[in-house]
Amino acid sequence: MKNNNKSKNILLLTNIYPLFDKFVSFGTPVCHYFAKEWVKLGYNVKVIHTQAVYPHFFYLFAKLARGFIEAKTGGIVYKKREKDIFIGNYDGVEIERIPLLKYVPHGKFSKKHIKRTLNNVIKKNAEQNFVPDYIIGHFTNPMLEMVDYLKEIYNNKPVSCIVLHSNGSEIKKIYSSNYDSLMSKIDIWGFRSKTIKNSFENIYGKQDNDFLCYSGIPSDYVDTNLITKNDKIKKFCYVGSLIERKRVDTIIKALNESFPKKDFEFSIVGRGQCEKKLKKLVNKFELTDQVHFLGRKSREDVTSLMRSSDCFIMLSVNEVFGLVYLEAMGQGCITIGSKGEGIDGIINDGNNGFLCDPNNLKDIKFTLKRVMSLSLEDRKELRYNSINTAKNLTDKKVAISYVNNLENVRKTKKV
Repeated sequence: MKNNNKSKNILLLTNIYPLFDKFVSFGTPVCHYFAKEWVKLGYNVKVIHTQAVYPHFFYLFAKLARGFIEAKTGGIVYKKREKDIFIGNYDGVEIERIPLLKYVPHGKFSKKHIKRTLNNVIKKNAEQNFVPDYIIGHFTNPMLEMVDYLKEIYNNKPVSCIVLHSNGSEIKKIYSSNYDSLMSKIDIWGFRSKTIKNSFENIYGKQDNDFLCYSGIPSDYVDTNLITKNDKIKKFCYVGSLIERKRVDTIIKALNESFPKKDFEFSIVGRGQCEKKLKKLVNKFELTDQVHFLGRKSREDVTSLMRSSDCFIMLSVNEVFGLVYLEAMGQGCITIGSKGEGIDGIINDGNNGFLCDPNNLKDIKFTLKRVMSLSLEDRKELRYNSINTAKNLTDKKVAISYVNNLENVRKTKKV
């Protein structure tokens, strides 16, 4: 671990990170996208990935209920208990995955295990001569107390940051006796969307320092060529898991009712527990010639599909952000997203895409009508705006924005 740069050491704590194992790499990569870009910018980045583990009997239940849980959430369900510490270095990011005991899902982690884990982290940092300038926690449990503990160990010198992937309502539940004290130690708060920020502030009030922690896409995913697509909007696509909260069934119903002559195409990329149910619905509506289930596709194939489609539509609920929206916007797709979810604030309704209520079939149909009534000139302007939005949210640009917010707080602290 190099330590040649002043104010350049980032310690990132998270309970969700890709699992870079010997034969497989899976898991949500959002934090890694930031980390690897910071390395390119000259920062030294260490990641502590705390992998939640539970008492053994929970894994028996997980095996039995795996299908149900995945259909509802799309989350990874672990069938066996992690017991080994994993250490690796990927894209220049030093990663340590540490099993951390939690007695019940959504409950507190073992305080004894947290302290033991952090003391090992502190010891290893000392051995590597790594003193963090920035301590970042993604998610609040147990990151809020971990960040607080580490900040105290390092004499309050590092800038402390918590990034929320939800509205933070769990903070009061998890840290009921001292949540306000823990929160007061955080120098800057990041929010994964405007919706999350607004909801958090309704509960806890506005914080002194905050920023919007948007995700980005690779710059080569943005196609700046505004090619002419179909005269009429008829080619729709969806890319994502086929699970209940993605509301793909509602999209099929809305398209079926919006195109009584069945003069449309709907390409569905992805797999999931709801695939059989969705195919039955397509058969029921006699849409087998219109709706195409393409399974999983490579990034290149997905990009090609988006480029040839008129409209991308995903109406998921409980969506923290949704990178696939940005990818579609970068390919010039007219993009329809969910009102009040993570993409709300990136998509400005009617300007660079459209938003509708994912639980309201009437509103979805009305939005489709708005899209189909666009003139060629309006379509061109909207697609131009969506591409520009994506151009300003590349991996590099959002990583720079993220760390600049931390550096500005550091200047204020005069450390």
